[in-house]
Amino acid sequence: MPIEGIRRPAWAEIDLAALRHNIVTLRELVAPAQLCGVVKANGYGHGALVAAQALLDAGVAGLAVAIVDEGVELRDGGITEPILLLAEAPSESLVDALEAKLTLTIGSLDGARAAVAAAAEVGGRLPVHVKVDTGMHRMGVSLEELGDVLDVLAASPTIVIEGLYSHFSVADSDDAADRAFCDLQMQRFDEALATAAARGINPPLTHLANSAAAISIPAARRSMVRVGLAAYGYLPHPSMERVLAERGLALRPALSLHARVTA
Repeated sequence: MPIEGIRRPAWAEIDLAALRHNIVTLRELVAPAQLCGVVKANGYGHGALVAAQALLDAGVAGLAVAIVDEGVELRDGGITEPILLLAEAPSESLVDALEAKLTLTIGSLDGARAAVAAAAEVGGRLPVHVKVDTGMHRMGVSLEELGDVLDVLAASPTIVIEGLYSHFSVADSDDAADRAFCDLQMQRFDEALATAAARGINPPLTHLANSAAAISIPAARRSMVRVGLAAYGYLPHPSMERVLAERGLALRPALSLHARVTA
C-alpha cells in the first residue's frame, strides 16, 4: 500500500450495486446490441478489477482497456472473459498481449504486419478488431488503406478478424452541426463495412457507439456498444438524462467521496 492515504481522513466508496444497476439499465436501452464495459485508467478510478467483475456480473459481453498492462492486470486477477485493447499495442508488447489472450486493435498497416508476425509466433486462432478512422483522427486505419490492412490480416492463418469499429468525436453534444458530423462518421463506417464485405469479411462484432452515442444515437448501436462513463453512472451530456427518462430509466453514480471532519 502506498504511504499516502493510509492515515488520511478522506476516502472513496464504490457502490457495486450502482455499477450493476447501470449495466442492466444500459442493456435494456441498447438491446439487442451487446455491451463492452470499458475499465481503462483503473476502471475510471473505481478500481479496475472490482469494476470489471461487477460489470461482468451484470451482463457485459466483454471488457476493454487502453494498454497491455491493464489487460494483464485483469487476467492476473482471474478475469477470463474477452478483453479488447483500445489502442494499437507497441510491437514489442504484442506477444505478451496475445499470450495473455488480449484482443488486439489494428489501427495501421504497419500494425497489421506486426500483429501477423506476433500471431505466427504465438500460434492458435487469435481474434483482432480493426479500428477505422471515420473522422476523429486520433487513431485508426483510413478508408483508403483499409483494404490493404484487411488483406494482410486475412492472409494469416492465425488471425481472426472478429471486429470492425470506430469512435465518435462529438457524440457528447446536442449541437446540430456535431450531430451532422456523427451522421457522416456513421456513413463512413458503413463504407468500411462494405469494403470488408467485398472481401468476404463480415466481422460478427461491429461497434461505433461510445456512452454518448449508445444513449442518444440509436442508429449507432450496431452489434455492440462500448460504455465507459455511463457504466459508472455519469452522463456525457446533460440532455441525455431526458433521453433515459423518456424510457423510464436512470443511471446511478457509483462513486462517493467522504471526509472525516476533525476539530
